Amino acid sequence: MFIGDGAKLVRDAFALAKEKAPTIIFIDELDAIGTKHFDSEKAGDRKVQRSRLDRKIEFPHSNEEARARIIQIHSRKMNISNDVNFEELARSTNDFNGAQR
Repeated sequence: MFIGDGAKLVRDAFALAKEKAPTIIFIDELDAIGTKHFDSEKAGDRKVQRSRLDRKIEFPHSNEEARARIIQIHSRKMNISNDVNFEELARSTNDFNGAQR
C-alpha cells in the first residue's frame, strides 16, 4: 500500500455505500485514524468529530453465555475432548473480546 491508498479505499467504500443505499459501513477502531490528538497518546484522549458521522454504535464485550457460544463455534473444527466445559472457559474469559488471541 502506498501513501494515499488508504484514503482512496475509504472514498471508494463510501461511494459504493451511496450507490447501494441504504447501507451501513462498520469502521472498527475509528479513533485510531483521522482523529484530533491532544498532548497525550492515550486512546482516551483522542476525539472523533461527531458532526462527520450519523451515529456511533458501540459493541460491548460479550456476556458469559455469548462467550461460551463463541468458543464453541470457533472450536467446532478442532479435535478437542468431549469433556471440555465451555461454560467454565467463558467464566475465565471475562472482559475478553474477539480481537484477543
